[in-house]
Amino acid sequence: MNLNLKKMIITLLLWSATCLYAESIIYDRPAGLIASSHFAVSVDGNNSFVYKSHVGSMTTFEFDGEVEVEIHPRFRFKEVKIRPESEKVAFTQKGKKLYLKLHRACNLSVEFDSRLDRPLFLFANPLEKNPPAPDDPDVLYFEGGKIHRVGEITLKSDQTLYIDGGAVVRGRIRAHNAENIRVRGAGLIDATDRKYKTSLIRFVDCKKVQVEGIIAYNSYGWTMVPTNCDDILFENVKVIGWRGNDDDLILSAVDGWRRGTVSSEPVMTVSQ
Repeated sequence: MNLNLKKMIITLLLWSATCLYAESIIYDRPAGLIASSHFAVSVDGNNSFVYKSHVGSMTTFEFDGEVEVEIHPRFRFKEVKIRPESEKVAFTQKGKKLYLKLHRACNLSVEFDSRLDRPLFLFANPLEKNPPAPDDPDVLYFEGGKIHRVGEITLKSDQTLYIDGGAVVRGRIRAHNAENIRVRGAGLIDATDRKYKTSLIRFVDCKKVQVEGIIAYNSYGWTMVPTNCDDILFENVKVIGWRGNDDDLILSAVDGWRRGTVSSEPVMTVSQ
């Protein structure tokens, strides 16, 4: 067979496989939560709920393969920038709508006319692998599409706190002298109801800790504080904050930090 024909067939097969396995998951809208009035967003034609905050709007979903994201700003604009520019995300514009094609997971800020007071944060997660079962006795499972007011959650050894995409958990997370604990999912841990300063997520004297995928929202005080801990992984965590002292990740020698691991793209932080 002609070499060029072979290359063409292989290219077509790879393209077909990509199209065949493309998949996107849109999270449920949290019941009772008011959407941002600045944007409407759809992913492969399906509406993706747009959260509002004091530092911008945000939407989140997961996918594999390729997706098309449609962004409809509810205001006039002339220029658009998508950051980080290193992602090289191209877009087309038709009227007031933008169209992006994404080929891999990424966290983006879509900015209009250089105004930083009303960006759209777009959190495009990879498809989740092996999510825990809701009835697993070692899993504290918070279902998507709901607001859960929990106060304080204390994790014990071998437990997983799972915040489903589209879930909003209003409270704080604690663990003391625990081992092999995980906080994961694509939902929000949210301190909106809290009126006093304290850390949103705090681990003390813990080992083998993983925090992945979640959105830490509106902390009033330091957001994630591991104290005297070993072997900690933070991966694809997003921090949205605008109240006092909401620094994202506090790793302090004074706090007895010993050894930890942070992934190559650990935390996207937006604060005022």
